[in-house]
Amino acid sequence: MWYHTITQNFRACYRYAQKWVDLFAEYPGQQEQQFMLYLKGLHNLLISLFNLQYYSKFSEVLHTLEALANDPDRRPSPNTDMLLFLYVYTNRINAYFMRGRFTEGLTIIPELLDNLSHFRQQLDPHRRLVFYYKIASLYFGSGNHDKAIDYLTKVIQYKDVSLREDIQCFARILNLIAHYEAGRDEDLEYQIKSVYRFLGKMNEQQQMQVAIFQFLRNLGDVAPSQLKEAFVQLKEQLIRIAANPFERRPFLYLDIISWLESKIENVPVQEIIQRKFLLLK
Repeated sequence: MWYHTITQNFRACYRYAQKWVDLFAEYPGQQEQQFMLYLKGLHNLLISLFNLQYYSKFSEVLHTLEALANDPDRRPSPNTDMLLFLYVYTNRINAYFMRGRFTEGLTIIPELLDNLSHFRQQLDPHRRLVFYYKIASLYFGSGNHDKAIDYLTKVIQYKDVSLREDIQCFARILNLIAHYEAGRDEDLEYQIKSVYRFLGKMNEQQQMQVAIFQFLRNLGDVAPSQLKEAFVQLKEQLIRIAANPFERRPFLYLDIISWLESKIENVPVQEIIQRKFLLLK
């Protein structure tokens, strides 16, 4: 499963994640004896289903995971409680992303923040940063760009930028887009320079990241009457990039194509994603 994760073969990753979980179904006594390994199997299966956007199966597996978390007969322990929090909330947020239900997803943020505080000693910085990025994405998708900026700032200001370089990069790009959307023009030049410096230091730049940055850097020079055509051109460029399987993964962190479609059609981005979700069902 990890091999296919590294090679970004999402279908094969799903196949082996399912085999992992199937073994526990075949030997149910092992579910209790190797409970943490079982939880990790369910989580990895959910991640592979998210990567494939296979929602019906995703929903079924998430229900299994939530039932384990709510089982009154489960023997609690600090490690398993932390893992259940991590896996359940990560995948609940991913479910909102898949359905385009960003505003609805905001309802779980207070309890998510309470749990982040409760498990502060057990959660490493990487996991906290991922949650902050996901919270920011919920706010961005719901149209609250100022709150998105607040949580993206928590990611960007983390001192060890080598930690999750991909998340750090996408946080900066999304932050730049959020400033543009919020009309905070006075900060745009600084944000552009910040993204430019970070991209220059990255060990590996991906085509999607570079294309978005170049577009945003030149956005100020585009006349209002030409803006829609500029969005269309970038969308077409990104669709070509996404056709390469090895360039597809970044689009899972930042659904920039749906954002561009929302600008082209002048409708909220979550409406675009909800429409796509209904077509996939």
